[in-house]
Amino acid sequence: MKRTALLASMLIALATGCSLDSGSGSSQEVTVVIGYQSKTINTVTAGTLLRAQGYLEKRLGDLTSRTGTKYTVQWQDYDTGAPITAQMLAEKIDIGSMGDYPLLINGSKTQANEKARTELVSITGYNAKGSLNMVVVPRIQRSLNCLS
Repeated sequence: MKRTALLASMLIALATGCSLDSGSGSSQEVTVVIGYQSKTINTVTAGTLLRAQGYLEKRLGDLTSRTGTKYTVQWQDYDTGAPITAQMLAEKIDIGSMGDYPLLINGSKTQANEKARTELVSITGYNAKGSLNMVVVPRIQRSLNCLS
């Protein structure tokens, strides 16, 4: 719960600092477009769970109460991280949630476009050491030496 609240807070901080799409041309309405992957277990907490629980919308509602600026969130679900990066390069997605390898590609590709440049704001796995990444071998293998 704390991690989700922290992620929501970081997303809000990112959203309020970005030049986001304004729905009617008014500075009083801001649309935040989030690209995420619902079919990849490593990215579920950052996209699917956050969307289902409504944490981001609630926090943005609180921000609306304080500032008067109305925030609308558009969630876009993708099968992989590549189209999220493509949409970010086209300046059509404000926040992207993706796995580790697509993140590396995103970081390298977006550096060429100043308006699309991205920054890593959160790692949503169990820890930064990669606890969601596993190595599996057939049951009869007892060590890495058995693989040679």
